[in-house]
Amino acid sequence: MKIVELNEKKLVGIRVICPGDQYVSEIPKAAIQLKERLGEIKEAI
Repeated sequence: MKIVELNEKKLVGIRVICPGDQYVSEIPKAAIQLKERLGEIKEAI
């Protein structure tokens, strides 16, 4: 194990609010939406 120092990173995501049993289907939908909008995010890595 080693410690690595990294520069600041910003995290972008889509908020998912739903009943607990629906997360399994709603999170993949949010991931698809985020992937489709990736071009809107400056300096994405």
